[in-house]
Amino acid sequence: MKVLGSLVILALVGISVAEVAKFTYCQNTVGDCKVNEVRINNCPEAVSGEPCKIKRGRSAEIEFDFTPDFDSPTLEGRLFWASEIDIPLVGMETDSCKFTSCPIVKNEKRTYNFTLPISRKFPAGTYDVKWRITGTKPEQEECCFLTQIKLTK
Repeated sequence: MKVLGSLVILALVGISVAEVAKFTYCQNTVGDCKVNEVRINNCPEAVSGEPCKIKRGRSAEIEFDFTPDFDSPTLEGRLFWASEIDIPLVGMETDSCKFTSCPIVKNEKRTYNFTLPISRKFPAGTYDVKWRITGTKPEQEECCFLTQIKLTK
């Protein structure tokens, strides 16, 4: 019983450290999805609307709720450093069904959970990060948003 109580407390503590991060929808997308909320663990900066500080060499736990306006048996996700030219995060697992439940059902809210490893090689600074998930018809089934992170030493 004590173990169960400890697990419940740990779960509640884990939930409480995720802060709601500010985000915007991507421009020039089909907009077949509503992003309900983006949360980043251990991000007290989010309360004041500032980019989440993530230490290089560590990982960030990111989750977001989305409601797609499409059905799809699978889902693909990509993360980019957004700039004049979007630079994809190399080595990222693109099978989004590993991070949310599939198949995707129209108008059914989903939660996407992802651990973002931050290499020590990434330069410190503030970055716009673009998250794009697509169904089997990417030109018609898309969910895309941007948020900011600040990489620190």
